[in-house]
Amino acid sequence: MIVPQKSEFATGKRLQPLSGRSSDDPLRRGSSARLLARMLARLHAAALDKALLVGADPTQSRQLAARAQALTSPRSRAAIADGLERWLSAAHGATSRRRLLPRRALALDNASEARAIVELLRGSAPLYARGIALLASLLSDGTGPAYVGDSAVLARLLGEARATMAGRVPADEAPERLRPPRRSALASR
Repeated sequence: MIVPQKSEFATGKRLQPLSGRSSDDPLRRGSSARLLARMLARLHAAALDKALLVGADPTQSRQLAARAQALTSPRSRAAIADGLERWLSAAHGATSRRRLLPRRALALDNASEARAIVELLRGSAPLYARGIALLASLLSDGTGPAYVGDSAVLARLLGEARATMAGRVPADEAPERLRPPRRSALASR
């Protein structure tokens, strides 16, 4: 069983490394180990995504490998692409108290980059999990750059996610802040 331990990861936790395995696929071992790794990866998805964002190597732990495999699956890629398309279309919709809408200017300024990412996600080329984790983080954080903040920050992060998914950004370069500095409610009025 893989147990989180203290470490230098941004999540404050480290996954127990694989023990001297020569295989490149940490999920190749028995079916019960694969099932356990997948269940634990689903349970700890947020922490594993943070570890991937700061550059953790998915081959170093069964849980990270399982999470990377889940993120890069066709189902997950389609879900993120659908989320980006909904984000773009929500910017054109009427405002509502029941759901959080992106600022129209943010979505409109970054629509071409978002569409290029959707096309990449819907394609068949293999993608890196770190870029997909960055996109999932951008879409799920209602206080992040996809919903509030500066259009230039969002453009940089979308560009970074696209480059990272395609393997053009070194894994040791962690993304800069995912969130712009918070403004007080009074300052934004």
